[in-house]
Amino acid sequence: MCGFREDLLGKVIGFNGHVLYQPFGGKMGDYDAAAAELSTVRNVVRVRPILEGQAMAMMGDNGTFALVRGIKADDLRAQELVSSNIVLGSLDKFGDGDDDIVIGQRLAERYGLEIGSDVTLMSPRGRITAFGTVPRIQQFTVIAIFEVGEFNYDSNYFFVPLETAQIYFQYGDQVGGL
Repeated sequence: MCGFREDLLGKVIGFNGHVLYQPFGGKMGDYDAAAAELSTVRNVVRVRPILEGQAMAMMGDNGTFALVRGIKADDLRAQELVSSNIVLGSLDKFGDGDDDIVIGQRLAERYGLEIGSDVTLMSPRGRITAFGTVPRIQQFTVIAIFEVGEFNYDSNYFFVPLETAQIYFQYGDQVGGL
């Protein structure tokens, strides 16, 4: 394998894993039991429950498309591609608060964000009212900034605690996949 291909493939797999299991219908309950069972399969190294959703990220007067990944704190710390490439802040307290968010370096540079900056996520999937759908809006505080060296990851991905993502995206006690 040539160096560029190996590097790119390593980043894609390091960020997303080799396999993504998504149940029919998009939501999965009892995910901890399923993850434990899949972890017993030969050659399986790690299984992480995740929930991904799309939102608009607002930073002051600026906005951008966001891919929001809800992940357990221990799983994010174990995801070496991200955890070993934290350039500012720390993952030590990730998950302690329900407003924690981890962003990429390119996004931070583009919008002048730093540790303690506020990011507001707005999801079009909101509450249905008599006046139409009201978007879900929640403010987060940047606690860490990562740089994995792949532009799309460093500029579009946002990590929030799994429980926060479940509430924000209205998943209850379910996830989107393993």
